[in-house]
Amino acid sequence: MVTCILYELLNLIIFRWCHPQMISQPLIASSYKIKKVCFVLIVIFTSGLLYYFFRHRWYCEPGAFTMFSACEYGIAIVNIAFHFTAVKEFGHLSWSFGLKPNSLPHSTTNNHHKNK
Repeated sequence: MVTCILYELLNLIIFRWCHPQMISQPLIASSYKIKKVCFVLIVIFTSGLLYYFFRHRWYCEPGAFTMFSACEYGIAIVNIAFHFTAVKEFGHLSWSFGLKPNSLPHSTTNNHHKNK
């Protein structure tokens, strides 16, 4: 939980350093704005999660664990949205993995068909 918040905060700081001219890049600016909103929501849901966890553990209040679970689901959904911003940043790129057929090493000897 703490590492998630620290990761997202560090991500926001580094993202801002890497893109100082966000005004001229609307997709990057939009992605950064979504990341900031997601960060605030993660902090809010985490605060609620901790509050309801302790209310459940210390006072056994009815519905406290339900609210704890709702905050947990909120964190999961917002975390997915935070990472989905990569589509805005990299959606225009095409990715491929593997070797090109012509980059494979060619063997000069064929061991299967030896001449006798």
